[in-house]
Amino acid sequence: MPALALVRPSLLTSLYRAALFAVVVLLCLWALADPGVRRVASVAVGISMISFIVLWLANGSPAALKSIAIADLVGWCRLYGLVGPHFGRADRGARQGLYQQ
Repeated sequence: MPALALVRPSLLTSLYRAALFAVVVLLCLWALADPGVRRVASVAVGISMISFIVLWLANGSPAALKSIAIADLVGWCRLYGLVGPHFGRADRGARQGLYQQ
């Protein structure tokens, strides 16, 4: 399949996007099983959502992609509400001597 991209360069972009989406999905599935991965998965999902919104806005906000942009915005707000307060908490506690090693 990747060899076909040599003949059709536009296919390479589609394959690249699909691969990035697959990585985000795999990180999410991994985070379901391993709590240690959840911080990285949250960052990856957040970056994916924000980058789509930025690209959507930069390209004139196409109406065909508006529902995806709205879903990403709502999802990002929900994600930030869930995990935002937890980022850095363990580091601050360790510096203040709240956690034993």
